[in-house]
Amino acid sequence: MARNLDRDAKLGVLRLDDLTITRGDVADAIRAMPASFASLGSDGVYKHATEVLIRQKAMVLNARRQGLDKDPALLHRGEIALERIVADAWLARKANAAVTEEALHARYERDVAGKPGPDEARARVILVPTPDEARALIARLRAGADFAELALQHSKDPTASRGGDLGYVPLEAVSPEVGSAMFTLFPARSRRSRCTPWRGTTFRGSRDGGIAPLPASMKRVAGWSGIFGPTPSVQRFRR
Repeated sequence: MARNLDRDAKLGVLRLDDLTITRGDVADAIRAMPASFASLGSDGVYKHATEVLIRQKAMVLNARRQGLDKDPALLHRGEIALERIVADAWLARKANAAVTEEALHARYERDVAGKPGPDEARARVILVPTPDEARALIARLRAGADFAELALQHSKDPTASRGGDLGYVPLEAVSPEVGSAMFTLFPARSRRSRCTPWRGTTFRGSRDGGIAPLPASMKRVAGWSGIFGPTPSVQRFRR
């Protein structure tokens, strides 16, 4: 919805005295809403955004009547806020421009490549009420049943919708009981798959401590060097 409103961002939709609420204002208000507001539907989201903006504009009008828009302290705070916004925008633009494939690979080769990654285990789990049910499922798995389908049908774990897949997790990311079972079942750097019952839980997975992956934050980190440009002249005033 916000993208559609951006197409004619300067078009006014409401007016309070001399203050206009534009489609762009509504789009920005919608973007600032929590994701949970999507449950209101398009009409409800639009209505809520306009109500928020109307209240805000009404407060601005009241503040003007009291002369707050001419208060030197408030004006100074506004200048500082604007400087911060402009500086953040400049920094983001320079950082993005500085990030290249060459910079990424150079930083990866320097800091990551060849170094051991965290000790992690990847497992699929099927959580059922009793060990007997777990053993019965293992028998079906050994007979050729698909693990993901059995997890979807029988597992009480939150991962059931993903076929029981926990992904790669370090020991500290899971509960002590589950972690001790997983990391005992799958020795370090083991790639073999095993099905084992443990307190009503069926585990299948592997363990790895191989090459560390390229961190998601590396793209931004790789571009920090040299983005600040020339140092501006500084004139110091006596305190």
